[in-house]
Amino acid sequence: MLSTNKYFIQREQIDESNVHSKNIPYIGPNLLLAPEAVIDDGLLDIVIVKEEQHEDFAAYIQKLLKGKTSVFPFKTLKTQIVNIDYAGSYMHIDDELMLPLREPMTIEVRKNILQLLM
Repeated sequence: MLSTNKYFIQREQIDESNVHSKNIPYIGPNLLLAPEAVIDDGLLDIVIVKEEQHEDFAAYIQKLLKGKTSVFPFKTLKTQIVNIDYAGSYMHIDDELMLPLREPMTIEVRKNILQLLM
């Protein structure tokens, strides 16, 4: 069983074991993780899966991987800045395994910072 870790988002402490920071709704080819995320709204969606939801979340992902329709009761917070002070043994950033943080990390999203030319 995974241990519960502490995440600090702004001044609010969140004791959960599965927290995702997203600015797009999907991960992978078709896995809906942040249903309300909008890429150009200038906000990050912080998706929280509580420890007691892990089995239901795993079942949700399995159904999506099999091409079935599924719904999961995501808890989501919206913010421009996330301060991560994480004392766990590992975390993933952009699908890469990261070693423990040596100091707190800040993730910030800025509205309309990139302009794509086509």
